[in-house]
Amino acid sequence: MKRILCLILTLALLLLSACSTQPAQEPSSTTPEPSSRQESVCTPVLYKVSAENGAVLYLFGSIHATDSRAYPLPDYVMQAYGASDYLAVECDVNAFSKDFAAQKELAAKMVLMDGTTVADHLGQDVYAAAKAFLSSRGEYFQIYDSYHPAMWMSLMEAAVVDMCGLDANNGIDMYFLTLAAQEGKQIREVESVEYQYNVLLGFSDELLSLIVGDSAQDPQAQADGTLALYEDWLAGDEEKLIAQFNEQPEDAAEAALYEEYQQALVTQRNLQMTDTAEEYLKQGGTGFFVVGAAHILGDGACADLLAERGYTVERVG
Repeated sequence: MKRILCLILTLALLLLSACSTQPAQEPSSTTPEPSSRQESVCTPVLYKVSAENGAVLYLFGSIHATDSRAYPLPDYVMQAYGASDYLAVECDVNAFSKDFAAQKELAAKMVLMDGTTVADHLGQDVYAAAKAFLSSRGEYFQIYDSYHPAMWMSLMEAAVVDMCGLDANNGIDMYFLTLAAQEGKQIREVESVEYQYNVLLGFSDELLSLIVGDSAQDPQAQADGTLALYEDWLAGDEEKLIAQFNEQPEDAAEAALYEEYQQALVTQRNLQMTDTAEEYLKQGGTGFFVVGAAHILGDGACADLLAERGYTVERVG
């Protein structure tokens, strides 16, 4: 079920930063300098949404972990950002990394307090496979046995991202958050870290077991799927990206679990993000709206829903 892991980078990697035994770290020193303006080698998808009141909202589908090929971003992206009065992101990760009380409160939600272990929730076979995989990478610690299976999903996702040679500290969200902080540009949260935690904590044990099990049993397939998604993002290949987002399992049982995932993590969030985007448009001004690409592209995503609501939506670049 590689399509699942390809889409949840922000949620998973946020969980890791908050649930670690150390305070969340600042963005790494490898984060590209926003002022760097070498020739761009990527052409990601950017939409411009216009309202009758003159308001403009640029919709930029993010990839939450990248390598050096993502930077510098092309001029049409940076010009749209530069023309914007504010930056809107799923979560202000920088602010959260400084709020140790909030980190402690949310990290506590990841601890199983009912006397069970993660093996009771994932099943012994999936637990054993995931433990073996993490152990082979030197990333398993016994304390993890008392963590919610959502935390194990996060651990597996982080390992897959590392296998790909991608870095969440260099993700598009982090890049613009860093740039906005340097420039004093207003930052708005479309969601919140707490909201995203609750989404993952609401997943059934069966769904989490499927996600963790697939990663443990064939991590290379997960890495290959993630890299394919990233390559399509770099190329701005809207058709291929949408095809990957819409890929569904053939097995009936897996399809039912995928629907649970799709509704909670994509469909409902698309509606809420679109409502927020529309509120920004009603308020006026120009904004740069950066959320995961799966929430921007395709039927039922933000660009599509805003067009249905009567706004003018056009691709830029």
